[in-house]
Amino acid sequence: MTKQALSPEHPTLNKNHYFPGFPAEFFSFLIKEKILRSNADIASIDPGNGEVMRPFIENGNKVICHHPEKYLNQLKRSSADIFLMSNAYDHVNAIEGLREVYKVLKPEGYFILLDNDRLTDESEFLLEYESLLHNYSNDYETEFPKQSRIKEMRNWFTNATDVKTFKEIAVNNHIDVDQGGLKKAIDAALGKGLTTSLASSVDKEISRIFDTHHKEGKVRFEYTTFLYAGKLKKQLWPQSEQS
Repeated sequence: MTKQALSPEHPTLNKNHYFPGFPAEFFSFLIKEKILRSNADIASIDPGNGEVMRPFIENGNKVICHHPEKYLNQLKRSSADIFLMSNAYDHVNAIEGLREVYKVLKPEGYFILLDNDRLTDESEFLLEYESLLHNYSNDYETEFPKQSRIKEMRNWFTNATDVKTFKEIAVNNHIDVDQGGLKKAIDAALGKGLTTSLASSVDKEISRIFDTHHKEGKVRFEYTTFLYAGKLKKQLWPQSEQS
């Protein structure tokens, strides 16, 4: 069986984003629930580095993966058995995004939402990382209301899917990054508004935190990763769009 490769030109290979991969427990879960078959065609939108789709590619599935802000409306109609939205909830308009997902899925296809909740106090490293973000970002708490966001995301998904087909699972997950990866994660979280002097202070803090907590040249970000799966409700869409 031919396997696909993720090329450097692949639109999801954005090295400025670091997300944990697709947990093995999720893969087994989708097979057990008869959602994933070896011949399933999978469409995905993912702002990360493409690693989430690697298990599907290695399973022999045909995978079409796009960046959410540029490529969602370019996917072919009724072309996918599964539509996987990975770490893209914040990037997609709630209604228009679902409308595009509906168009891309085959009549009995499944919509899957994958998202990561980064933990903040499971280790000394995570506590110091969180403290740095609070100290150097003016709007960190208001910009990242985690618990309300998770509830909002789940409600959004369950309201759009048939309750009889809805499935969910959550597992612990992690990703290990080097000092360069830590700097990119912090730069992405803080944005580009830092003055030169503040940026220098942040760089010193990054070095100190990394030197204090790394193990064999890596520090660990820990997450709870959520997966929701279900078939979209047909009654949500105009008759002209229904299969």
